[in-house]
Formats: sequence, C-alpha cells, structure tokens
Amino acid sequence: VSSFPLARSLLRPSPLSHAEKISPGQHHSPSYSSDFNLHRKMGVFGTFCQVCAMPLQQNCYVSVPDNPEMLAIYRGAWEDAGNPPAGPLPIQFGPEHEWLLRAAALRCTPAQEPQALLGSVQDGDLTITGGGPAPPRAFTDPLPETVDLEDGVGERCGVHERCWELAGKCEFEDIKGIAQGESWQELEKKYHAQLFDFQRMREKDEAWMIVDPETGSEEGQRNKARILQMLGKPA
Repeated sequence: VSSFPLARSLLRPSPLSHAEKISPGQHHSPSYSSDFNLHRKMGVFGTFCQVCAMPLQQNCYVSVPDNPEMLAIYRGAWEDAGNPPAGPLPIQFGPEHEWLLRAAALRCTPAQEPQALLGSVQDGDLTITGGGPAPPRAFTDPLPETVDLEDGVGERCGVHERCWELAGKCEFEDIKGIAQGESWQELEKKYHAQLFDFQRMREKDEAWMIVDPETGSEEGQRNKARILQMLGKPA
C-alpha cells in the first residue's frame, strides 16, 4: 500500500501530511492491530466496537473531485456538523447512524472506576461526556478528559453504548471473547483498515449493519438480531 500526500479536508484542517492509500479491494492483513503503531504515527485511525465490530465513529476517506489521486478525511457528523464533505460520502449518514458516535469505555479490571465512561471517539481517544453506574464505594478521583481505547482495547475497552445496553450493561470480562470469535473476525477482515471501509460495505449490500439496532426499521431489527447473536442472547 503506497503513501501519498493527503489533501486537507474541507471539514477541518487535517493533522496529516500523508496517509496510506486505501483503494477498492485493497485491504490490510486480518490482524489490524499488527499495523496499529503505524496508524497511530500517521495520526488517524479507526476504533472498533468489541461487540458488533462496527466503527465507533463515522470517519472515512472521500475522494477529492478535482484530484482523484487525493483523499480527504470526513470526520463524522458531530465534529463536522454544518460543513460539507470534500467529496461524495460512501454512506449518506443520517439519524439512524448516530448511534455509531455514542461510545462506552468499559473498565478492563475491577480496580478501574467507574464501570463505564461515556463519550465520543476520535483517533483512539474517547472524550468523556459522562460516567456509567456508580461504583459500590465512593468514587472521589476526578475523571480524566480522555481515555485511550486504541483500535478497540487500550486503557479500557471500546463498545457502542447501544451494544453495551443490549449486553445488559455487563463487564468487559463478559464480552472480551467476542472479538476472537469467527463472526467478529470475519467482519474485521472485510472492513477494518486504517479507517472503516464504508465503501466496501455499501458495495456488498451490508450497510444494514450500521443502522441503529433500536430503530423500528427492518434493517435496524436485522442488525439488533445480529448483535444479540454475537452476544449469545436470543433475538
């Protein structure tokens, strides 16, 4: 995969001077984590839910119409509200996709408090907007402003708030094996790269997997059944 100058996004100045070129049909090895240090040095990378395997953001590359050899970064509806993307988006993000932006950082060990921190994720860091259930004893330490989730598991484990709710607001210990399962890893091979491959997902007619599982739509209910199956729960 070659490197090339990265155009500045029209949404916001990009911190990158270059990035890997992700062409259609060209993907990373199945082990995304093996390339994680490279992605971190490059400044932009995806973080993936350890339950459903979908991204914890809407970040993606878009082609710049005036220069097809250049890509710009679309950073998602929350960060870039009101600004037009630099080119056509692979997915027309709407209200049914906002759940992708609401993340929960679950503790990896019982010593970490509280159980979950809620917020939004950019480039592996969750910016905290709230906390989960209160711990059994007084929690007096101030919350940090951000938590490192890396590409899924760092200081804490990254999941969608919606997936955590479907899991019964359980501990990370109860779900940590899902990402080693066949279903999760199949999705990793298909769609996980430096950023999530929304373009390929659309081409394979699997965009229903990013529809809010708590909507009443057919696609949302289909996605909910998929997530519950990954959790080992009845649909």
